[in-house]
Amino acid sequence: MAEQMNDKEFSTVEGELAFRRQENRRLSRQVRSLQGLLARTKVASAAQAARDAAVTAEKTKQEKYLNLLLENSPDIIIMLDGDGRFAYCTEAFLRRAKIAHFSMVNGRPYLEVFKAFADKTWLEHIQAVFTRAMTEKQTIAFDEPLDIGRTGAPRNYTIHFTPMLDENGNAVAAIALFHDMTELVR
Repeated sequence: MAEQMNDKEFSTVEGELAFRRQENRRLSRQVRSLQGLLARTKVASAAQAARDAAVTAEKTKQEKYLNLLLENSPDIIIMLDGDGRFAYCTEAFLRRAKIAHFSMVNGRPYLEVFKAFADKTWLEHIQAVFTRAMTEKQTIAFDEPLDIGRTGAPRNYTIHFTPMLDENGNAVAAIALFHDMTELVR
C-alpha cells in the first residue's frame, strides 16, 4: 500500500511543486520573449533583404545609365591606369580612331596607341601633360588640333587630363577627355 507522507515531506513536495510552477511560468515568459525576438529578427531580416534588393536594383539602373551616357557621349573619354595604359575608352574614340574593339587597346600604353595619329612632338607634349597632371593632382586642359581618324583633316579638340585620386589622395589613374571644338572654331 501507499505510504503516507508526513507533514514535513508533504510540505517539501508542495514547496517543490510551487517552485516548479514558478519556474515553468518564468520559462514560459522567456520562451514567449525569445519567440518575439525571433519574429522581430525575421521581419528585420526580410526588411534588410528588401533594402539590399532595392539598392542592387538602383545600382544596376545607375550602371545602365552610366554606360548609356558613356557610350552615347560625342566626346572621346579615355581612362588610363597610373602607368598610362588604357583601362577604358568610349565608343567615340574607337570609331574615330578606326579601332574595331576595345580589346585591341586594352592595357596598351596610350603613347603607343596615339602614335598612329600623332607626331613625336605632340606625343612628348601629351606625356609631359600626363606627368604634370598626375604629379600636381590637378586637371590640365589645353586646345590642340589632332587627326585621330587619320582623315587628313585635323579636328580641333579641347583636351582635359584629370587625375583620379584614391581615398588617400594618391593619383592612381587618369581620365583624358577630348571635346571636339571644330565647329565652334570654324
